[in-house]
Amino acid sequence: MVAIKAKTTKKIAVKHGEVYLIRFDPLKKGKFKKIVKNTEIKDPHPAVVISNNIQNQKSSRITVVPFTHTLKPFYESWEVYSNFNNEKGKIMCDQVKNIDKKRIIKHLGTLNPETLKEVERKILDGLELIKSLANEQLLLELARRIKTKELDWEKILAKIEEV
Repeated sequence: MVAIKAKTTKKIAVKHGEVYLIRFDPLKKGKFKKIVKNTEIKDPHPAVVISNNIQNQKSSRITVVPFTHTLKPFYESWEVYSNFNNEKGKIMCDQVKNIDKKRIIKHLGTLNPETLKEVERKILDGLELIKSLANEQLLLELARRIKTKELDWEKILAKIEEV
């Protein structure tokens, strides 16, 4: 396995929605050699970056969600089927992880926008983030994002019409 040195890692322009091969095992130093439990992701696995691009640019850490090729069991509430790079698998939205960029092994590509939206929705639902926001807060944030052109009002209206 090839490790990326810290100096090299800082230069990686990690972006939201990109997929990387990540080393998930704990670093084998000191008393915390093997603390990964059976159901936690371990070993190198692909993972999609879900942290925002400002954090990705400024921080030495990123937030990711890992993939696995083990399809069964499949938990619809918090997993998303994936066919990334023509490999079937699932994205485990219940295993959101903050990792140091030093754990990146290599860039694998970019997740398609539809799958990324589904991942984001499952994380919002799984962590009950929507329920924690008051309706007024949610509307103000939506208005802010429309004003700054982070969101397209016409697309939002079209989606509402589909519902």
